[in-house]
Amino acid sequence: MDFLPKIVYQNDDILLARKSHGIASSWGQEESFLDVIKNYGSDDTTRSHQISVFGEEGEYGLLNRLDTVTAWLLYFARSYEAKAEYMHLQEQWSITKTYYAQVYGIPRVQFGRITTPIYHHRDDASRMTTDMDKWRWKVQEVITYWEKLPHCDLLKIYITSGCRHQIRCHLASIGHPIVGDRLYMSKWLKKQYLEYDDKKIELVSVGLDF
Repeated sequence: MDFLPKIVYQNDDILLARKSHGIASSWGQEESFLDVIKNYGSDDTTRSHQISVFGEEGEYGLLNRLDTVTAWLLYFARSYEAKAEYMHLQEQWSITKTYYAQVYGIPRVQFGRITTPIYHHRDDASRMTTDMDKWRWKVQEVITYWEKLPHCDLLKIYITSGCRHQIRCHLASIGHPIVGDRLYMSKWLKKQYLEYDDKKIELVSVGLDF
């Protein structure tokens, strides 16, 4: 398991690396992508640069986080200046992150925008909710844009702001949960997909624009 082959793009300011399903993005109780950088990478200049500039406390320059069950692109700053600029643009909602999601069912319309506020679930700390009767803590005012791709159940997703489980919770709220997402699918769907891999949902991070 080497860090270097996972890099898909880099320049002087930013690095994009590919995360697999089933591995956390940052430090925690389970092995994370940052552990891959720390423990398994080859002795290359890119890895050494991220470690020396940011260190463990700075998460090696990590700019975004994906759920353990979500895959593909993580973004890393290459300098403190680049990180500060990214954070500034993110606060202005000037960064657009793009995802692909395979969902249950095919939406009837071509495009959509979901503006429903998201809350931490009152009774289940593992999930978020759009149900005002089950909320706790402060509201998350976020927007999820989606576009239906032709002749399939695949959606292209755009977000300019983000909160925990935003895409997963929002898509489930309109009746199209992500394939494999047992946390947010209906009880009926859970009965139909008892054997689905609980370490993977069909949601991938594919890029960003700013």
